[in-house]
Amino acid sequence: MTLQNDDLLLVNRGGTSFKTEYGLLKQNISDGLGGAIVSEDEPGDDLHEGDFWYKPSTETLHIYVVNETTGVVTDVSVRNGGSGYNTSGTDVSTDGGSGSELTINYQAGVGGALANPTVNQGGHAYKVNDVVFVTGSGHANSTVNVTAVNTVAVGQWVDASPDGGGGVTSIIAGDGISVDQATGDVTITNTGGSGSSETTKADIYGTAKAWGNFDALGVLQEGSSNVSIAKTGLGSYQVTLSPPMSTADYAVTLGGVGDSSVGNLSTAGFTLYAFSSAGAANDYQQTFAVFDNEPAEIIVGSGTVANTNIFGTAKAWGKVAGNGTLNGGLNVASVTKAATGKYSVVFTTPMPNANYSLNHSANNISTILVTSQNLTTTGCDIIITNTASNTPIDSPFSFTVFDNEPAEVALTTFGDVINYSGAAAWGNVSNVGTLNNGLNCTVSGNGAVNTVVFQTPMPDANYSINITSTAPQVNYYDQTATGFKYSLFNKSGGAVAGNSGFSVFSSNVSLPLTVTQAEIDTFKSTAAALQTALTRIAALEADHATAMNNMNGGY
Repeated sequence: MTLQNDDLLLVNRGGTSFKTEYGLLKQNISDGLGGAIVSEDEPGDDLHEGDFWYKPSTETLHIYVVNETTGVVTDVSVRNGGSGYNTSGTDVSTDGGSGSELTINYQAGVGGALANPTVNQGGHAYKVNDVVFVTGSGHANSTVNVTAVNTVAVGQWVDASPDGGGGVTSIIAGDGISVDQATGDVTITNTGGSGSSETTKADIYGTAKAWGNFDALGVLQEGSSNVSIAKTGLGSYQVTLSPPMSTADYAVTLGGVGDSSVGNLSTAGFTLYAFSSAGAANDYQQTFAVFDNEPAEIIVGSGTVANTNIFGTAKAWGKVAGNGTLNGGLNVASVTKAATGKYSVVFTTPMPNANYSLNHSANNISTILVTSQNLTTTGCDIIITNTASNTPIDSPFSFTVFDNEPAEVALTTFGDVINYSGAAAWGNVSNVGTLNNGLNCTVSGNGAVNTVVFQTPMPDANYSINITSTAPQVNYYDQTATGFKYSLFNKSGGAVAGNSGFSVFSSNVSLPLTVTQAEIDTFKSTAAALQTALTRIAALEADHATAMNNMNGGY
């Protein structure tokens, strides 16, 4: 707002009110007759709505305006504990949600998950159920829910001088914003997100394109919408994919009860074979997930963080040592070694139901069988058996969980994808060790023993590996940040060549995006400038309305 010399003001000084013209008030202040606080420094004690402050060196007059700040966060809770949060954090910044400037404190939880978050600075403009992303000491893959907000009164000095910059004369903030020069009213026609009508997009690789959990009779308990199952014989199940895949060179990973393998891969589907530890065909409950090299495209409105939902990401994964130690993972609160060869997994955030796909693999031993049981919304049991002796055995293993609920991910102005939990690498490998198709890897070998090298290394060696093959047994070993080896075996433990597929899950992985660096830089600059302008516009609108109400009340 801008004041003119003949404007009539209602001045409130410490609870005492009087009427005066702006010009006369300014003259009285200059003559030392009172009516305002005169100081070179901004006053900060015992302030009231409508107080005046005059700064002699600049001859500017300021009005103290009190605004209500809404959406101040007072409580948060863990939505996804993430990983890498091995030390506690204080006053840690966040991204996302409806508001800004929220910071939190947190403690280091089990397995490096974020735990016990509390509000440090409540920020403003948030809403209950907002999801915000936490950086701190972890891998920037933890999220918290806003569970309570409040409204507080915040005062500030507003420059009201005719030529002191208090009046709105022009705003340069892109299309869709206009200013009435007479009244100072601001009209914004672009709304939503951070106020920009622009969009940005990214092609996201590594999401499961199909998954399923079916019982021993071939009845699909839950799965992606493009899957159907038909039981074609004892221990034989035909999986149909509709619409079909773009190529037959996709990877399939398996889990469930009993042992299993895949064959007859085509664009329209594949055959899943289930058998006992002795190698005899049998009907068993099974799970699977399918990966190919077609990206899932995200298109979102621009902003500091733009959120969207995407299907096919892992809802939990873990790399577990033989003694039950969780070396790495996502959404896993704990793993307990309940007995020899039996491990109980507890999720940090429960699954919506128990019909999720749980895929798993073990390493270091050729005659080994990994199965799962007791699937509930809160966790599951992993059972490892030595098929040579048909006895339980302790062994390192990996697992991955998929369900039919979309996951919220975010695309930042930097082109970074936050909270993404798709595959960091995957491969479809022929029976002579040739990589038919894949993501972020090269493969060499003879089909019986294969070496996988990542094109972009993992942050560390604590990633999850799931492998499926046409051979009865498979195990992986020599796992490092740059790759791993795996071998295929027959039921007697002898090396055998076969087709195979694998998927890798890790935290804080660099993802291939289609956004160029120039596009990122332009987008970042435009969005930041626009966000600053819109924040200032909102403050000016609020100041204008409050000051006008104060003046109108004095007539």
